Amino acid sequence: CPCIQLKPHLHSLTNTRVTVSLFLSTPISAAHCAGIFAGNDIYIGGLKITGEDAPETILAETELLHPDYEDLILDNDIMLIKLNSPSKATPSIWNTVAAMPADQATTTTIGFGLISESGGCSDELLEVNIKVVPYETCQVASFEEINDNTMICASAPGKDSCYGDSGGPMFD
Repeated sequence: CPCIQLKPHLHSLTNTRVTVSLFLSTPISAAHCAGIFAGNDIYIGGLKITGEDAPETILAETELLHPDYEDLILDNDIMLIKLNSPSKATPSIWNTVAAMPADQATTTTIGFGLISESGGCSDELLEVNIKVVPYETCQVASFEEINDNTMICASAPGKDSCYGDSGGPMFD
């Protein structure tokens, strides 16, 4: 999560940054990003990495990692962030169907991560459309083990999310 050197940001799906999602006024991010939120102000709703356009700033009190998070394999890589006060932002709308997107379904991910493997972070929120990849294909292409109960794999030719986009939403 290197692109959050400025200050942590938070965006709902409609106005989204590190890319964290807002669910029922509770920010959700990747557990491997733990340590950057608690005790810091989080900008909510802005589209610029500086937070200057964010309509709301709230102090993050604590980070609550999934109790079964495994940092070596990134299994259950999710955490909740407890805010000092409730956000006024509209919460994200989540999939109410308990199923993963179908293979080859187009999804969107957003973030302020690196804009290329050797580039810097984006100053503005970016989005990319990618397709869900079957687990078998992903397992062969990946250097890491993929847990099909807790992970999803998606990509597109010449497109991807990047380092610093961790914890951000994937939606359709």
